[in-house]
Amino acid sequence: MILLFHRGLLFFSFLVLIPSTVLNFNNQSGPHARAGVAVGVSAFAAKKNNNNNNNKKRGKSNPNLAAASSNKKGFGAAPPTLEEVVKNFKTRLPEDAEHLPCPCGIVPGRTYGECCQPYHQTQTQTQTATTERLYPTTPLRVLQTRYSAFCYRLVQPIIDTTHPTCRDYRDNRIAWANDLNRNGMFDSFEFVELQVIGPEIIIHNNETTNPPKAAAATIDFKVRLRSKNTNNGVEQQQQQQGRGETVVAEKSTFLRDEDGIWSYASGEVRSEVEGLEDAILNQ
Repeated sequence: MILLFHRGLLFFSFLVLIPSTVLNFNNQSGPHARAGVAVGVSAFAAKKNNNNNNNKKRGKSNPNLAAASSNKKGFGAAPPTLEEVVKNFKTRLPEDAEHLPCPCGIVPGRTYGECCQPYHQTQTQTQTATTERLYPTTPLRVLQTRYSAFCYRLVQPIIDTTHPTCRDYRDNRIAWANDLNRNGMFDSFEFVELQVIGPEIIIHNNETTNPPKAAAATIDFKVRLRSKNTNNGVEQQQQQQGRGETVVAEKSTFLRDEDGIWSYASGEVRSEVEGLEDAILNQ
């Protein structure tokens, strides 16, 4: 078995046991090249940090933190912004993605341009001076946009939709983005399918409002991933037969801020490996 540790995916942070036939590390070097090793993948979880919550502006880098995390080049040189950094990252975004079916697949027939792309505007460079930045206003929309962002390898939407209480959350967004780009975007896998298996369960706050305000929500879902490693005929045959895939189940928790914007906070991850169905793998 291969131990795959994902500290925060789509919306998930998961620890999954995957049959060793699913992954192939023959072309990798270093500690990740051995079966049975823990492979760290940061993307969906975060840690509590109270130092910067009061002055944190959603979707924008804190200039003081950015400056502290970057080496100045020349006297008075401005540090790069998060938007400038992520523009240099590779993506898996097809040239005609806007007209293709949306990867999240929640609404059959809806294109990426009609579904998740408006929430990815900064990194997909579709935002104009007159375009208002969109943020998810429902828990399901968070799930959809994060899945599509992982599928197309878009780092900034993952950061923008992670709640500050999530255990992998970092105030230094540029360093966080660089870490995700290096080893947190599932480059060895194809995203096959997102399946929502339960309705949103809304948790209201204790305030006396009419109607009461939603404070948190949970969603149960599954994600199917397929290994890209096809270095031998056995693995190619397994993929053709629908094997070489793994399914991860998660119950994610989402939190709503005072502006009505939802973000991913945590998740309980389970695998469909026989004997582990009821075990929470990322405690």
